[in-house]
Amino acid sequence: LENRILFVNESFVKTFGYSENELIGKNVIILQSPNNPQELVEQVLPLTLKGGWEGELLNIKKDGSEFPIYLSTSIINDSNGNPIALIGVSLDISERRKVEITIQKQNQDLHALNATKDRFLSIIAHDLKNPFNTLLGYTELLNEKFRTYDVDKTEAIIGTLYSTTQQTYKLLENLLDWGRNQQNKIEFNPVKIEIGRVVAEILELLKSTADKKSITLLQEIEFPCYVLADTYMISAILRNLVCNAIK
Repeated sequence: LENRILFVNESFVKTFGYSENELIGKNVIILQSPNNPQELVEQVLPLTLKGGWEGELLNIKKDGSEFPIYLSTSIINDSNGNPIALIGVSLDISERRKVEITIQKQNQDLHALNATKDRFLSIIAHDLKNPFNTLLGYTELLNEKFRTYDVDKTEAIIGTLYSTTQQTYKLLENLLDWGRNQQNKIEFNPVKIEIGRVVAEILELLKSTADKKSITLLQEIEFPCYVLADTYMISAILRNLVCNAIK
């Protein structure tokens, strides 16, 4: 009842690395990890005296290594029913804990992957909608009024279609690169960027959308102007800002 060790079996000796003589008479505290929550440790003895305790604890082997156990305790009574000793049966749950950690990690990875997928689809839907609307609008004009437009008008529309298609293709490539990077867990990667060039490409991409609303897009960034930023992130941010401003 004073937490001194009276008996250990062969399996216990093998698990903890002590000899039986090294353990008998010692306080059981030599087997307990200091990393156990104190309030949890303090529950074991009083609850055992009341009938028994079950739960997980951290134990320490002779070599100092820590490992988790599942412990079940009970009372040994004398012939008069008075408690004279305590008995504990412990199970090494290291492998089970490793499996649990692996499953938890896999769940976290799956959650992160789903979040990346949702974010990727959202960005694609947002960023590609406007240029495709431009392409649809101009192709609709050509389809309906090709025979009534003169050569200069037709040439101007075709030029806009070609420019918008190039910009949209480049945007799609950037988005796909970003998506692949996210799947490979490539995180924020700041590099030296000539921001004026990035802005110019974005304004060119959204020019036709702005023109439809008689909105003029002006770039007042002096060249050269460098920033430290992630290429994909800064492009997405600026596209969203300009696109929302036009809306």
